[in-house]
Amino acid sequence: MIHANDDTPHSKGLLALTLLMCSALTIMAGAAVAPALPSMAEHFDRERPGATLLVRLILTLPALFIALGAPFMGILLDKFGRKRILVCSLLAFGIFGGMAFLLASLEAILVSRAALGIVVAGLMTSCSTLIGDHFEGSERDRIIGLQGAFMSFGGVGFILASTFLVRFGWREPFLIYLVAFALVPLAVWAVPEPVRQPGPSIGTDVEGAPLPWATILVTCGLSFLGMVFFYMIPVQLPFLANDLTGGQTLHSGLVVATSSVLGAFSATQYHRLRRRLDVKAVAALVFILMAAGYSIVGLSDNIGLLYAGVATGGLGLGMLMPNLALWLMSETPEAIRGRVVGALTTSVFLGQFLSPLIVEPAVREGGVSFSFRVAGAALLALGIVLIAGNALAAKRQLIGTAEGPSAR
Repeated sequence: MIHANDDTPHSKGLLALTLLMCSALTIMAGAAVAPALPSMAEHFDRERPGATLLVRLILTLPALFIALGAPFMGILLDKFGRKRILVCSLLAFGIFGGMAFLLASLEAILVSRAALGIVVAGLMTSCSTLIGDHFEGSERDRIIGLQGAFMSFGGVGFILASTFLVRFGWREPFLIYLVAFALVPLAVWAVPEPVRQPGPSIGTDVEGAPLPWATILVTCGLSFLGMVFFYMIPVQLPFLANDLTGGQTLHSGLVVATSSVLGAFSATQYHRLRRRLDVKAVAALVFILMAAGYSIVGLSDNIGLLYAGVATGGLGLGMLMPNLALWLMSETPEAIRGRVVGALTTSVFLGQFLSPLIVEPAVREGGVSFSFRVAGAALLALGIVLIAGNALAAKRQLIGTAEGPSAR
């Protein structure tokens, strides 16, 4: 068990809201500046032709450094405490995120984006670990589901705000990152540092805690693959929507927003599903829903069918990370929870960063539609493997239960 290490009365509701709002910031690493990229490319192309590629790195570079920084942040969480890393990450998020508003050099902006990635790694791992520390059972299920919803709605909200601000110039969207400063006092007040109570487990330190390697490998592997497929939505789908509508740019943004909205809805309902299914069964359902959605997208010959596919896949995507995070945290000793959440964070953002590279061969082979059909087949295979694995585990448990009395 854990408790706060001070005497301040902490509200569980305020604690949950604070962690959820901090979690919503993590989606800003790329989303907040995406609408500004064309204007930035136009601006820097005047100074150095061919700068467009470097401008695109402004969007993707944070994901790489989140992946690289998350394991180290997990170690720091376990060593120095969750709250300290959370508060420092919020401060640094506002500094490095908003810094580009003042920077004139493209190289300097890229350096600030790399630093932002490391900061987001600390913010994301601390938020998820604190949720795992402070909440248990069905309450934890609900908060983790809401975390996914806050991140999805946050992404939509930040993109809309950025779309408005970019009308004043390409620098203005970077001011959105300053919102992190408003959350610092709330984090200091509302978030207690979790500590282990003295008891039978007091002798188990961080180094001596056993690592659930099988669970770590499975959940991190599934999160990596899930993010490879997830990132096809913002990266590949706008091109397909553009082709199906004859260049109507409105639909390019709306199909991505549809996925986010349906994902947010399913995340809010996650705790209800968990009352009926365990995390492994939910994982199988998630990949089956994604397989159906991506297959429909790949077979779409009109915009209505495309929206139907995106909506179906979004229902699965919304539960993907909440379920994998809960699966991992529920089987992880508290003493090493920061480390394993760091590993999960690495797998998530490594999948996002590598997604365009992994998907590109299929796009070149048969186009964007073909890549979604390939993704649908791969997701279906993952779902079937998970169903088979769950059935095999249940059979073994049943056999073990039946043999138990006779063995005695």
